[in-house]
Amino acid sequence: MQSFYRLDGLDRIVECGGDWDRFCLENGSPALLAHHVQGRMLWDHVDGIDMTSYLGAIFFHVRRSGKVFAIRHRCDSALMARLFEMSTEPAGEGLLVTHRLIWEERLHDGDWLPRMEDVVEAPRCSVCCRFHLDGAWVDPLRLSGRVLRPSAHCLCTACKQELRERLDEAAREGKGRAQG
Repeated sequence: MQSFYRLDGLDRIVECGGDWDRFCLENGSPALLAHHVQGRMLWDHVDGIDMTSYLGAIFFHVRRSGKVFAIRHRCDSALMARLFEMSTEPAGEGLLVTHRLIWEERLHDGDWLPRMEDVVEAPRCSVCCRFHLDGAWVDPLRLSGRVLRPSAHCLCTACKQELRERLDEAAREGKGRAQG
């Protein structure tokens, strides 16, 4: 599975493609089909200042360096855990952002329906999909029998740190090539 979206220079979504619509339908999000989001600002679909800052840092780096930047992220649904690689590259005045599926794993059997007492609400990291429970960040793959529902979307400290390190490394590599 691979999908993409293309942004113009103002971060307006000008095109969606690949498996975009199929992914939206499989995840119960018909309001996000390509024809609904094209022409709208990407930021209308990003939840919270943490994720806005995260994507903004990546987009700034790619626009400034002119180089492709790739990083992995989770995109889980109620029944599936999925790891994607997001690749962002310059595309004319805008950007091309591609999401390629690396792996997926079922969180629960298809017939399984949670009882209300099995549903736990907690803040969820928008990058790694871990939930903040009892002072720790927990992967939903490690919690059988419980259904976690996001009470808020944020970024965990590990994902913030990984992005910071990856962007610093990319900037150092760019400077080294420019000087060499």
